[in-house]
Amino acid sequence: MRVITGGACDTHRMAAPHPGPYGPPPPHVDPGELRPSRAWLWVGGALIPLSLIAGAVLFVVMLVQAVALPEFAARTQGSQSATFTVDDQEHTEQGWLLYGSPAGVDHTACALTGPGGERPAFNYPTFNHEVEGSDGSWAMIGMTRLSDPGEYTLTCRAPENVRFGLAYGGDTTGTLMTGLLGALGSLLLLPFLGVVGGVLLIIVTVVRRGRHRQQLINERTPHGPRQGPYPGPPQDPRRPQGFQGPAGPQGFGGHQGPPGPQGAPPPHQGGARGPQDHPHGPDPSGPQQH
Repeated sequence: MRVITGGACDTHRMAAPHPGPYGPPPPHVDPGELRPSRAWLWVGGALIPLSLIAGAVLFVVMLVQAVALPEFAARTQGSQSATFTVDDQEHTEQGWLLYGSPAGVDHTACALTGPGGERPAFNYPTFNHEVEGSDGSWAMIGMTRLSDPGEYTLTCRAPENVRFGLAYGGDTTGTLMTGLLGALGSLLLLPFLGVVGGVLLIIVTVVRRGRHRQQLINERTPHGPRQGPYPGPPQDPRRPQGFQGPAGPQGFGGHQGPPGPQGAPPPHQGGARGPQDHPHGPDPSGPQQH
């Protein structure tokens, strides 16, 4: 029996070149053509560390200004006296603060005399405020309230190396609280805004550049049908569905053998064989007697 396989034909057909699965590559787009410019990426990236640095520097500056030594309305040294004026238009608050240098002196060394001869007393401060100034260290040592406008006299009894100063509490406490809040806000708010702004700027720039690149690709791509994926070699009609091997003649691989001459009946499948099934036709001698 002669067996002719079709494997060589299938191998030749599979080795035949075919076009790429996705057609020609997209047109090249120079990154320098894209808008917005890549410089905005650098701006967004630089904005983040700069905001952190600026917030830290501003915090230190405002904190130093907030805790700085206040401006004194009256200043004495040793056993000297000093006068100052309380203006009800300028000094709307009644609080006044007494400072001493060096730190550690007591407010009992000083006394006040009012315009009518009254003598307001100093009390211990409700909060601490110590400052290292250009002329030494100062500390808040007393507080008092002056309600009557007019001229007051500050008199102290102390060694010559001890100094005292009286400051308006409205300016001092207002500057202190405003400076502390401003310093804290600069430390938290400014870096937060810088980081958020820098990240958003980077994201917006990347997205817009991507859209512009896609737009340029669409404009430069030739119009027309694109080559689709390669469908593979044609299926041999003689293969049963699901058969993966090379197609061969019938009878190979457990299938039916080659067909007989045209018009011949199919081969006998089993059972009793009649006269018409005899390979040489009906037996001319007729049925045999046993």
